Amino acid sequence: MTGVLLRKFCYEIVVEGCIQKLDLEWSNEKAKVSFSGKSFQVNVGKISEGNFSLVLNGSSYDVIVNPQPSGFQVFVNGIPFNIELYDPRKVSLFSSGEISDSGPKVVSSPMPGKVVKLLVSKGDTVKKGQGLIVIEAMKMQNELKSPKAGKINEINVTENQAVNNEDPLLIVE
Repeated sequence: MTGVLLRKFCYEIVVEGCIQKLDLEWSNEKAKVSFSGKSFQVNVGKISEGNFSLVLNGSSYDVIVNPQPSGFQVFVNGIPFNIELYDPRKVSLFSSGEISDSGPKVVSSPMPGKVVKLLVSKGDTVKKGQGLIVIEAMKMQNELKSPKAGKINEINVTENQAVNNEDPLLIVE
């Protein structure tokens, strides 16, 4: 008799500076996802480690999940999303619960690939969410966006350079 392996995960994540609860229940090729008070049933096909095919409400999504030091960078149909795991040690006792954008932020490569285009130069002022660099991986181009408003303090790569997963590409201060 084959048993059904049910895996449950509960995360507190930071989305646009606000803490959200994300619950996952995963069994074989089905998942129940609860986020922001809504629940979804998702069919999940694992293509390779960190690479999935999802079907939600009849629509198909290619998803790549890359672990990062403080969370995950997730690409959904080539669109990058940074998901930061909430760490209560980063929030002061009397804070509003929002995570600060203070301090330098390292933008790392979400996967092995090649730098196709640098969209900024050292010293440029950028807005939160502004495109910074384009990485090509698996014949798909992915634009990485600024995690905060600030100034480009350091650029560690050049166009056409090969990069590995989690290589630090640039720093926004």
